[in-house]
Amino acid sequence: MVFSKDKYDGNVRNYNQVSYIDNCSDGNYIYRLFEIGSFFKNRKKIKTVMELMGVESISIYPDKIEVKNLVERGMSFIADAEAICSTKKTHLSIQNATLDKIRNGDCERGSIFSLKEQVQQQQHKAHIAQSDLDKAEFDLRCHKGLLGMLRPVVKHMMDVDKVKMPIGIIDKIPDESIPCVAYENGGPFSAMVYKISREFIDEFINSVDFIYNVCNPVSDIHTMNSGWKFRYLRCRDYYRKDNELLRKIASLNEYAEFMTNLDMEKESKHKFIGI
Repeated sequence: MVFSKDKYDGNVRNYNQVSYIDNCSDGNYIYRLFEIGSFFKNRKKIKTVMELMGVESISIYPDKIEVKNLVERGMSFIADAEAICSTKKTHLSIQNATLDKIRNGDCERGSIFSLKEQVQQQQHKAHIAQSDLDKAEFDLRCHKGLLGMLRPVVKHMMDVDKVKMPIGIIDKIPDESIPCVAYENGGPFSAMVYKISREFIDEFINSVDFIYNVCNPVSDIHTMNSGWKFRYLRCRDYYRKDNELLRKIASLNEYAEFMTNLDMEKESKHKFIGI
């Protein structure tokens, strides 16, 4: 663990990235895909910040063995979800066929219920069967979308980084995305364990985003002239790998404010005496 008076620095340096290996838990599989997808979307900022901070423990891309393991696990999830959908479709067909028979008077009589009541009861069964199928199909979309988070990453690795992947692996990864409602209450990824996983990853991404923003110049000339041209450089100094002691005794704001004021005073003095 790295102690730092800056929470963003601590969030990045203490982030524990764990690769997915064969036979890991389902939660680890889902977490890793969330992580890979988020890291890929923010890869440029992450790379820049990691280089500035000298952090070498974070990898934006999975290796090809991990990709293979993730794809195999994802295909297993999808196959199970497809089997459930098939069962639900069959059940719905049976319920609808029974409803048609009742309406057409083809069913055996002897029921204590009237024809209207029998139709209503069977309609209710068919409605439940349809709802069950809709849920199963939604879950299938979610699992395809989850594995689909890997697709742009693998394509980039193959097309840009020229990583040699197993033949045909890209064809096994669905070209789909997770429906937004999957994260809402009742959705397959709304459970607390998945919510916490995404929050943990988001905390890292938000920390990277903060460090990237304070360590780079801005396009607004008035902001730059008001001291940012000094401040962002002091922020870069603060987050560099070799300034570990500084981060233990001072916060970013304490250091950057103090040094920026000195820089501005020095600039004013130079302008005044014509240097």
